[in-house]
Amino acid sequence: MESQNSNQIKNTYKKYSNDNGFIYHESVPIVAPEDSRLLFNISGGVIYQDELLGKKHAEEPKVASIQKCLRTDNMDNIGLSGRHHLLFEMIGHFMFYNCRESECKEEFIKFAYDFLTKEVGLDKSRIYTTVHPNDDITKQVWKKLDNSNLIMSDKNIFVSPYADKSSLRTEILWKNKEDKMIELWNLVFTQFDSKQVFENPSEFVAADSGASLERIVSAYEDKISNYDNSMWYDFIQDIKTNGKEVSEEKARRIADFTNTSAGLINEGIKPGKKVQPYMLRKMLRTLYEMCDEYEF
Repeated sequence: MESQNSNQIKNTYKKYSNDNGFIYHESVPIVAPEDSRLLFNISGGVIYQDELLGKKHAEEPKVASIQKCLRTDNMDNIGLSGRHHLLFEMIGHFMFYNCRESECKEEFIKFAYDFLTKEVGLDKSRIYTTVHPNDDITKQVWKKLDNSNLIMSDKNIFVSPYADKSSLRTEILWKNKEDKMIELWNLVFTQFDSKQVFENPSEFVAADSGASLERIVSAYEDKISNYDNSMWYDFIQDIKTNGKEVSEEKARRIADFTNTSAGLINEGIKPGKKVQPYMLRKMLRTLYEMCDEYEF
């Protein structure tokens, strides 16, 4: 789904990345490569998983992307929260063991924060951040950026399922007009050669991030739900005004399943009985049942 605002933010991010030393990479296909453990690319970070785990040398030490992603593990909940979609675009930036912890965190965090506040223009007073209580360097970086809305959370860790690596995280949250905290950007620092944080620290640090484009557009337009922002609103209204009366929740689900099915078909996937074709078949069946119920 696209809108004038989403395209403007994407174009701004591409230029901002290159201007700040992060080489911008275009999105790769939604369908994961055959040698992947995944059916679909579920985040921007999975594209660079080997580089982030130190298994592969990165030809470019700093890159950025806006990756099309597809997650099918929450299909039954689509349309409920207003924050999650099957198919979505994830803004991200990445650093691959080219600097030590302090330098990496300062550059990486400042890049994300300045993009949101200076390029997108979000109100600083409504931005909050979560930090691990023992992550002193990240706390110092945020204070240096004059963001005092810090929330301590000992859940800000990540342990790699694929290697003896663990990470500390910091999250950028947006306080919407209902005073609810919405995660905008998740920044992860792989800095321990162990599955136990603070054990066996690496000399050099890798960093990866993920931010939902849809949520950034919602924050920019000050909308409570992604489905109310300019990327989705008109499509939802068209669904609600055709056929029988359609509830808001069902209109959202029809829109989301339509967008996802079209995205897969556009990449050459056809309905079938195995792996990705089966997932498309399942989505189309669900979509047909919903549309048939409301006599579209």
